Amino acid sequence: MTKTNAMKSTDHEHFDHNLQENKKRKVFLAKLTDRLRLLRNSKIIQQTAMELLAEELGLQRAVYFKVLPDGNTLELKAAYQKDVSPLPKHLQLSDFSNHLATDFLNGKTFVLNDSRYEAQSVTYQKIEVGSGVAVPLVKNGEFIALAAISAILPRNWTATELYLIEELAERTWAAAERAKAEEDLLNSQIRFQSIANLVPDLLWDSEPDGSTNWYNQRWLDYTGQSFEEAIGWGWIESIHMDDRQGSAQRYAEAMEKGVPLLQEHRIRRYDGIYRWFVVNTYPILDKNGRVIKMYGAATDIHDRREAEEAVRRSEEKYRTLFETIDEGFALMELLRDEHGQVTDLIYRDANHSFKSFTGWEDAIGKRGSELIPNLEPSLLKQMQIIADEAKSFRKEDYVADLNRWYDVHYSPIGGPGGNFIVAVFNNTTERKQAEQNLKESEGRQAFLLKMSDMLRPLNDSTIIQQTAANELLVEIDAGWVYYVSIDANGEKISAMEGASKTTRLNILPNTPVSAFGKFLASAYHGNKTLCYDDTQAHPDFNDSDRESFRMINAAAFISVPLIKNGNLVALLNVAVPSPRNWKRSEIELAEETAQRTWASVERAKAEATLKLTQSKYLIQLEKEVTDRTSKLQESNLLLKKSEEIAHLGSWNYNLETGIFSWSEGMYRLFDLEIDQEVVPEIYLKYSTPNGLFSAKRIAQRIRRGDVDFEETLEINVSNNIKTLQIKALSSSNIKGNKQRVLGIGLDISEIRAAEEKIHKMEANQKLEIFRTSLSTLEEERYRISESLHNGIGQILYGIKINLSALEPTLKENEFNEAKKYVNKLLTDVIIETRRISHELMPTTLEQFGLKSAIEDI
Repeated sequence: MTKTNAMKSTDHEHFDHNLQENKKRKVFLAKLTDRLRLLRNSKIIQQTAMELLAEELGLQRAVYFKVLPDGNTLELKAAYQKDVSPLPKHLQLSDFSNHLATDFLNGKTFVLNDSRYEAQSVTYQKIEVGSGVAVPLVKNGEFIALAAISAILPRNWTATELYLIEELAERTWAAAERAKAEEDLLNSQIRFQSIANLVPDLLWDSEPDGSTNWYNQRWLDYTGQSFEEAIGWGWIESIHMDDRQGSAQRYAEAMEKGVPLLQEHRIRRYDGIYRWFVVNTYPILDKNGRVIKMYGAATDIHDRREAEEAVRRSEEKYRTLFETIDEGFALMELLRDEHGQVTDLIYRDANHSFKSFTGWEDAIGKRGSELIPNLEPSLLKQMQIIADEAKSFRKEDYVADLNRWYDVHYSPIGGPGGNFIVAVFNNTTERKQAEQNLKESEGRQAFLLKMSDMLRPLNDSTIIQQTAANELLVEIDAGWVYYVSIDANGEKISAMEGASKTTRLNILPNTPVSAFGKFLASAYHGNKTLCYDDTQAHPDFNDSDRESFRMINAAAFISVPLIKNGNLVALLNVAVPSPRNWKRSEIELAEETAQRTWASVERAKAEATLKLTQSKYLIQLEKEVTDRTSKLQESNLLLKKSEEIAHLGSWNYNLETGIFSWSEGMYRLFDLEIDQEVVPEIYLKYSTPNGLFSAKRIAQRIRRGDVDFEETLEINVSNNIKTLQIKALSSSNIKGNKQRVLGIGLDISEIRAAEEKIHKMEANQKLEIFRTSLSTLEEERYRISESLHNGIGQILYGIKINLSALEPTLKENEFNEAKKYVNKLLTDVIIETRRISHELMPTTLEQFGLKSAIEDI
């Protein structure tokens, strides 16, 4: 064979060899991918990969390490080791080379063909490594893992072998990360669903339009709906027809304002029965303050409502007196938040005079905030004092939404801490208006004299305008007052000064008067004072005008134009942040202030120049800081309320590690420092003697983790007795083995106390009915005895006298007359006897509830 032919033969053999190596490599990687794809546990994935690689390359060892944060320590996570001693749990890279950790951080694969020639050959001999390869895994600049193979004897590693271990390292890491992510997601979903299903309330989440995406199992169990039937708009079918419109309207208002909602309506049970629920919803807002999700919870209050209804029925016999008294009467129930603070009230009952004084025909069942949109927080605070201290209170007050004065006497029902208050009141509007008119007239003159005295010595036009605006601001309690100077042509603003409690206006000089809108600009030149009680509802304005008013916080607005020599020279603008019925006296004060301010400014114009009071950019910066601070405070409040809203805490017991952990809510229930170490036996420490058996059983069941359970436990926390409802579910891993116990602790002390209070009220009510019935029965017996004496007794006595007068000697006509009269008396006796017998029938006594009272007792 020639030399040329020999070379061709050699090249052909190399080509065939490379082709075979590539084929083997592809087959192995395909096998690796198929095996790892089916696995869901990261440890099993790493172990399987090492075993496949060792078998493929005929190795004594294939290992996978996790790199600890110091970048030098390796922690063994998976290993295939055959005919060699096991590696220790941890290895130090610095034991092999000082620069090895740096090379790995830079992503450099380490190849060792013969350890005998290495400086640290002794170290390699101790772990039986004659040759090896180590592939680092570097992610986002961090050295996180290391895959390594080794043989006892020296070995020249081929390019195919190096490619296989590098590719295997990447695919193993990717598969393990996938498995971890899937496992974390599954555990998170299981934990959330388990906790949601343990809560006794009906839970859901909804979109801004009201459609729903999720329910807990309690909703489905209660309504009998399937998940597919409930989501979207299916929930509407479960709401009582009479409650749908009002509930939907309140939901829309809460959604528009981005605020929590508390309302009551009826929800249909699976058997067709409707029960009352109190519904709490809480909005999730985006960075622009728009609602993106609404979470809701419905709590069954049907028994409470029935108890209230029973009390109401028992008081119906007093309705006549209640409806005929001249004073207005209202029964109100206070609504409190989770901290016990009064946030609103509901009118539970009212008489005819109440409706006449207020004009509210359908107030019963409605909230105070619905009837009085500008309900004063100070009134709610006073209501809380009355209820908490059980003290009566009398006050004469003005209700702006009704434009009326009332003299009101408030009285609490029950002891301290109750939620029901009675208000008895008279309408004193006419008297107060007469007094107010006189006072306003005197006050107006005093104000104008005071302002004139203050403006007279001033010679700076800016100070004059600010002083006049501030005095008017205080006098009529405005949001802001501004004096706007107009140029000589009456078309553009030349300057603006004023005072503000709310929004500081910055309108640049040379801004056209027409920028206020065509309608306002035209009205100004007509020399007519403009007055708007509600700029958002007035038909004179379009949407752009209303948005402008919102931007300057002007819900109600007065604008006084000053026309001199036929030209518009100035405007005095007054605004408040809420709708307001302007009084004639307030409008006249604004007009007089405008005239006197203009006169004073004209006098001082030659001596003063306009000064800018604030920088545009500083105002913008302050606004941004305020907005960001407000958003941060809202986020912190949302985080806190989400923990406290349900008065419960959750806990988790890991059956593998024995670690028992509590949420912050559990620590609050037991009044403990957060993150203090706890164990299941902690329930024994805080249990009362009555709850000791339950506490032992709870601890044992948590430790075993073999069954779901629900227990009620009485505990003593800081000398306060609480009743907790403990519920738990055991959770299994993907293999079906019990892995952890998830549970919640719910404080039901208030519910128990409310139930006891209702039982006590029912018992007292029944006793009072029984006493009243006995008294009524005694009065009825006395009246019947009196009827027997005064009716039948006297008639019988008359019959006796007439019979004794019948003598044989009487003439026939006299005898017949006497006989006829006796016959009439006997007829009267029969009629009276029948009348009394009818009064003695049992139905007469049953009307007084005697039978029912005796049966109930």
